[in-house]
Amino acid sequence: MEMLVKQSWRKFDRLEKNTSEPVGQINWNKYIANEYKVERRLSFPAGKNILSELHKEYSQIRYVFDICKKELMSANTPLRVKLNIKPKLDALEDKLYLHLPLKTNLINERFSDSPAVRQAKKQANKVLSFDLADGTAWRVDFADVFEKFVQHIFKEVAKELGGRFLANYKLNGYSPSRRNVWELSHLEPDGILQKDELLVFIDAKYKSHLYNKFSMSEVLKDEHRHDLHQIIAYASFSTGKSKFGMLCYPSQQLEIKETKYINPINQATGSIKILGLPLQAEIIGDAKQLLINEIAFLESPIKRKNKVPIHPTRA
Repeated sequence: MEMLVKQSWRKFDRLEKNTSEPVGQINWNKYIANEYKVERRLSFPAGKNILSELHKEYSQIRYVFDICKKELMSANTPLRVKLNIKPKLDALEDKLYLHLPLKTNLINERFSDSPAVRQAKKQANKVLSFDLADGTAWRVDFADVFEKFVQHIFKEVAKELGGRFLANYKLNGYSPSRRNVWELSHLEPDGILQKDELLVFIDAKYKSHLYNKFSMSEVLKDEHRHDLHQIIAYASFSTGKSKFGMLCYPSQQLEIKETKYINPINQATGSIKILGLPLQAEIIGDAKQLLINEIAFLESPIKRKNKVPIHPTRA
């Protein structure tokens, strides 16, 4: 459709108009049926061929476009697909504003049609011959699948620990002056697990780092550096002296690794754990137990720090 509306698709369309003179191709059968009326004797139904874009086949294409738009904007379509395609649909609808939809079951394809017209007709006939009640699988972005998988596991962990899990929580940015166009209005980690004073910031990355542990690729290094800076930026929103972040990558086996970053000036630390998760439902139970143990370990220093000292004689 985008290719079609960019070009001029005109055809001779036969229109019938009443004229006061028998000029052109007169529909005499229609004239005879009405000529007994005195006031209709000088009214001749004459057929004329008019070159225009407002022809029958364009109206049939518009009819198929309306079917497609209705289906794409329905509840059957994933939200991300809707958001991506809606501007294109609105732009096409503006281009087709003057074309009234004409119901059809088949659009005739001709060798004389231009490539864009022929392709549009071919696709339209596929839509017309397809039973829209049948289900069809959408292509899935596995980065989204992995993110939802990670969020599900941490949500279950939060329930076990008596904490709470915030998915895609927005950390809004404010500025007294006008924001530049390229500035971000907010940061959005994939998840935050909160247990008492402990905050663990989670970021899921569907990348192949744990499948290439011994690779010297500069691309992998740059990608991991970007991920590391991002999770440290999220963790900076914790008020504690120690910051906790967790990067989640797909892997062949369930594993976890910790790296601590220490500022020698004030001894502030940042603890970043890399969690490897096989994308399999069978490992959810083991992953939950592993994370419960890790988060309990992270929480223990905070509890020891805030623990009220007891006098030995009272003990």
